[in-house]
Amino acid sequence: MRITTDVRREHGPYTYVLDRIVFSVYRWLESCVKKVNTSSRLHLAALDASRNVHGGQLELCSKDPLTGFDRSGYCRTRADDTGSHVLCARVTTEFLEYSKSKGNNLMRAAPQFGFPGLTDGDRWCLCALRWKEALNVGKAPPVVLDATHASAVEGGFGISREHLLEHSTRGSDRQQGKREGGGGENGARTAKPTAEL
Repeated sequence: MRITTDVRREHGPYTYVLDRIVFSVYRWLESCVKKVNTSSRLHLAALDASRNVHGGQLELCSKDPLTGFDRSGYCRTRADDTGSHVLCARVTTEFLEYSKSKGNNLMRAAPQFGFPGLTDGDRWCLCALRWKEALNVGKAPPVVLDATHASAVEGGFGISREHLLEHSTRGSDRQQGKREGGGGENGARTAKPTAEL
């Protein structure tokens, strides 16, 4: 990346200094891109080894509706996930109303993003801090521990293992996050309740 000699002649002796500055900035930016690429590879490697809060392999939260920050069905995070969507919860109407009151209406469909809207009983990857806020006001939904990422308790969100255990649920009938029903009045979805611990 050099400025041609014609440009140097036209703009005088300061062009060489400008050329050196531009070249230095170019090299610096190039090194930044390499660092980001290395960081991304390391982050992807960490995702492959995703652990749940028990220390085991992270399990699927939901494929229907498709959840996860990366829409993989898993509650894992990455560098650009500012909300840390690491907590797999079986949402309740009470929580959905609370979330709506905080400006995040998860019940409203957004077809342009392939989002059908959530209903009571759906499994969804929640932001750790939103779940903690809901916990503080008594509106936290039940948590699926095997599908909740370890960073929910290790990430500095103020969520303890005890909080999660107190709000845990087992979801064998909704293990894959499949929605039940689809009938009912006005085509409303219905969901089988999951057994509580």
